[in-house]
Amino acid sequence: MRRADALLAEPVTLGSALKELGWFWGLFAFALGAPSLLSILQMVFLEYRLIEAAQQILDAYNLLLAYLSSYVEPLLRQLIDLMFTVPVDLHAHWRPLFILMMLHETADARNMWRFGAHGTAIARWLPGAAGAFLGAVVAGFAPLDGPWWAQGAIVAAPLAGPTVVRGLFAMGQQPFLPMLLVTLSTFAIGAASSFIPGLPRGAGILVMALLLLANAVITFRRGLSQRAFGRLPDGTLVSGKAVRMRSLSDLWFSLALLGGFFAAALVLAADYILKLLGYA
Repeated sequence: MRRADALLAEPVTLGSALKELGWFWGLFAFALGAPSLLSILQMVFLEYRLIEAAQQILDAYNLLLAYLSSYVEPLLRQLIDLMFTVPVDLHAHWRPLFILMMLHETADARNMWRFGAHGTAIARWLPGAAGAFLGAVVAGFAPLDGPWWAQGAIVAAPLAGPTVVRGLFAMGQQPFLPMLLVTLSTFAIGAASSFIPGLPRGAGILVMALLLLANAVITFRRGLSQRAFGRLPDGTLVSGKAVRMRSLSDLWFSLALLGGFFAAALVLAADYILKLLGYA
């Protein structure tokens, strides 16, 4: 807790936020976020392949996810057979969706842990992780190239899952209406994507990733806003740990998520340049 007090005693800057994020969490976001995003991209654009060396690394990552999920998927398929009278498949896109949502939930809980709220961090992370798992599995029921309802489910289930499960664990303390609005709005966005001409098959899963990116960017901007730096709109300086705590929390959360998107963008840019130079 003394470390948290020391952090809050100084003005918040992007450099200090990056430093305090730490190499482990930066690597954690890069190593899991980027390959998950690239896997999703190749699930939508089936013919797109990276250069051989990069593709072998991505294939190894997908094989690792398939191996780890092999301990869970047989049980899930048994539950599916008990719940549904018609055949329902669990598609592979649930795996990278789960990884992305776990990055989201872990980044959120880590902020509370860093500021000494260990009990709150655990109490928020556990139902959030359960919701991320449940939401990803529900999204996995929907075929990637399915109709509008499938695209809506692929977007809504992972994003709304943690919120809904946390609300259930709160036993009525969390209002039902916000949970319903989150679910319906994300479903509508995903369903609408299937009616936009020119979008590829499985556009819903791309929309889900873009919503995560948008959330990270908005949170990043909020963390860097004048108010987060401790200034009122008229320029008056405001002191207080609460302002700095919110700023650091926003920056840590957004940087952990943006790391995966940034790494994926670097891989795609390098892949494009190397292909132009004749490497395959």
